[in-house]
This record gives sequence, structure tokens and C-alpha cells, in this order.
Amino acid sequence: MVNNGTSSLDLLNKLKSDVSQASMVEDSPENESILFPLEAFPEEIREIVLHYNKFKSYPIDFFACSILAAVGSAVGNSHIMQTNDGYENKANIFIANVAQRGINKTSPTEEAYKPIVRKQNENYKFQKADFDRMIADKASEKEQKKAKKLKDEPKCTESVVKVPNDEDWFDAVNESVTDESVQSAQSAIKENKFIHIRPLLNEATPEVLIHHLTKSSRGVTIVYDELAGFLKAFNKYNKGNDEQMYLSLWQGNAYNKDTFTHGTQVTGSPFLSVIGTIQPTVLAELFKEKTENGFFDRFLICYLTDVKKPYPSMVGVDPLIINRYVRVIDTLQSLWYSDTQKCLKYTREASQIIFDAVCKSIDIENDISTSEVERGVRAKLIIYIHKLALIMQLLEYGISGNPDDKNQIGVTSAKSSVLLFDYFLKMAIKARLKSRAELLTGSLKTIYSSLPNEKNFSTADFVRVCSQFMEPRGAKKLLANQLDKLWTKVSHGSYSKIE
Repeated sequence: MVNNGTSSLDLLNKLKSDVSQASMVEDSPENESILFPLEAFPEEIREIVLHYNKFKSYPIDFFACSILAAVGSAVGNSHIMQTNDGYENKANIFIANVAQRGINKTSPTEEAYKPIVRKQNENYKFQKADFDRMIADKASEKEQKKAKKLKDEPKCTESVVKVPNDEDWFDAVNESVTDESVQSAQSAIKENKFIHIRPLLNEATPEVLIHHLTKSSRGVTIVYDELAGFLKAFNKYNKGNDEQMYLSLWQGNAYNKDTFTHGTQVTGSPFLSVIGTIQPTVLAELFKEKTENGFFDRFLICYLTDVKKPYPSMVGVDPLIINRYVRVIDTLQSLWYSDTQKCLKYTREASQIIFDAVCKSIDIENDISTSEVERGVRAKLIIYIHKLALIMQLLEYGISGNPDDKNQIGVTSAKSSVLLFDYFLKMAIKARLKSRAELLTGSLKTIYSSLPNEKNFSTADFVRVCSQFMEPRGAKKLLANQLDKLWTKVSHGSYSKIE
């Protein structure tokens, strides 16, 4: 236990009570206090999350969401689940940790993925050693072949006309291909360059990503420090197709890609997760044009507001806590030594819990009083209830090591997935309903809020509002830079705010 005599659930209940007393706000998706349902996690994971929150000041939501993603990545393609109506789901998720700049967003993700990074680094050494041995053996074989060829050649002073046989022709072609491989990217990859096929990528072009997915049946997770870079790079290499590719990979559908470097590549049953951090204003800007095809709706959003940067701790994390978490993730990674992919189904009781939750969500969708925003979010997000159930069930196995815990999805995991679905649903609605003013910070927030809402403003009005922060030249530059982002041009010298 983290605290003697006090369970992590007791600490959690106290935390929720303190927050609710300190935040007396209206019960609406825009301003309600949304707390991560730590009770959805097993006791051991609750203790780990609360311990890191206390001694490393990791925001509970960010670390808990990062653990969810890391558990899914550790499971990879080793286990899938099948719903009663035959649909298959994997443990892959797309997730964005959202908060203002300066908040500890990156460290929780790095901590959650440390056991996978360590195992990846160990595998690198083995893969590199195997590659070096293969190159050495190939070089030795080539030298032996040349020596044998010289030994078998007839020694005479007379001119001999040699008619090449099939073996000579094959050798000549093989040697010419080897010589040309220095100039050919394709041959260079095959002959000379070592590519570490690994489960975690920090960045990847679509071509590199597909290459890893075709070589690794385990699956791939892209861990981005800043999701903005990932999203801005969309369609940079392949006009218009990147979003569709990621949507297909999220669904686990086979994906074919033809390139000059690698030829035709086929990802038979891909597993792809994406996790990263992003600032609220950047999130709104980058995703505003990615809603029609449902790309934004595939992301689970963990959106924290009014989070203050904490003081550093004088005490480090208990090594026993670290080892307990590492053991859980390592147990899940060991599933990769299994020969075949395993498919889990719900128990009868768990199936009823999930069925009731799905039907309840559909009833709310069909209610005429439900907003279009919530209706759209529910329609796309409901699929995650099955993914989260699979993750929570295999998390139970990671803790217990009991083979029975990876045979079927039970009641506890089904209830946990419903709690998590409700949390991410509220977060998704919150992210979409935030006003521009709430997304901004600092002087830009003050400037935006000072502009009139009901009528247009002129360039002179804007310069006057900005006068306490910058010179007129800087104000005019800001006006131009944020055009069609925070305000729009109505006519020459006249503008209106974008709400």
C-alpha cells in the first residue's frame, strides 16, 4: 500500500471530495470538473498512479491515460477481442494529452513507456548482432567463392576461349547487382543498411511506418512529444491519402502501399497506436479541418484546464513502485512469445453490461434534445468501449500472471471500460465546446476578450486594444497572422471575431 492504513481508493475518494468542494460550477460539459475514474483501475495500478502524482507531480489524468496506451502497446497484436456480433477489436488507441505549455505533459508518457523502451533497446543489440553476423558470413562466402574460382581456372599460356555456363552467368549478374547496390536505395536497404524493426517510433514518414508494420507482426506505436508535428506533416509526402491510411490502420484493416524503394508492401493485420501531447489552441486549429472523415473522432482526448505547474519534490519515487509497474508491462510483453494470436470474448454477464451501456448511448443519440456535437462524438467513440475492455482485462493478467485472466473479458473489465468510456466522452465534448477565449492564454487571451463580440472592429480599434502589450507595428502583424484563425476580414479595414 502507498499509505499505511489507507487504501488507494480511500485516497481517491478524498481527492474527488476536495476537488468537488473547490469547484462549485454548473454541471455542463464545458465547465464541469471531469476527474479520471481511477476506480476503473485495479488496486495496484491506482497505487502506482497516486504515488507518481505525490512524488513526481504527474497529473493523474495524463499518467493514467499514458498507462492505458502503454498497456495496449505491450499487448499489441498478441490478443484481440470479438464482440457478440462478430466484430474484432484490438488494444490500439489514439490518444492526445492536452494542456497549456509548461504543464508536465511529456514525462508521464515517457515514464509509462520506459519498460517497453528498455526491452526495445535490448532487442536492438540482438538484432544488430544477427545482422553483423549475416554480413560477415556473406562476405566470407563471397571470398571463398572467388578463391575456389581462381583455383579451378585452367593454367595455360595459350589463349583459351571460355564459354560461360549457367553458374558463371548467375555469378556475374549477382556481382553486378551487388556493385550497383551502393547507388540503389532499395539494394542499400536490403544489402548494407541495418533497420531496427521496433515497436516504438518517435516519428515516421508513411513509407517508414508501413515498412515497420509489414516487418513486425507485433505492431507499432508512435510516441510523439508534440502531436502538432505529426498532424502538420499529413499529406506532405502523399497528397490527400495520409489521413485515410491512419484511419485504416486504426481499424486494423490490411493496407497496401507501393513504393519504388520497398516495392509492394502489405500490412496483413496491422496494429497501430498513437500517443502524444498538444496545446489546446493548436489542437483546435489542426483538427478543425479533420472532422469530416472522422479522423479527430478516433482520438481519445485527455484535456486538462487550470492546471498549475507544481514545485519539484524533495523525495524520489519508491523503487518498489517502479519495479511493480515494470513487472506488469514485462508480463504483457512476454505474450509475444506465444505462437498464435488469441481472441477473447465477453462472459455472459460482461456482455450484458456492455450491451446495456451501448444501448444507453444509442438512446441518448436518438434523443432530440441531444446536441449535434454530443451525437457525433457518441457515434464514433462507442467503438472504444470494446478496446478499453480488452486493455483492462489484459491489465488484470499483467498484474496476476494467471492464465485464466487472459481467456475472456469479465465483469470487472466490462464495468471499467464503461467508466472510461464516460470519461473520454465528457473530455471529447469538452474539447469541442471550448470557446476561443478559453483556449487562449496570456496577452493574446486578453486582446481577444477585449474585442467586441456583437459588432465589427477596425484596424485602429485593434491597435488600441494591443497598445498595452506591443507597438502598432507589432499589433498589425498580429492582426495579419491570426486572420481566419481568431478573426475574419469583413471589408477593407473592418474585422469580426471568430467565436
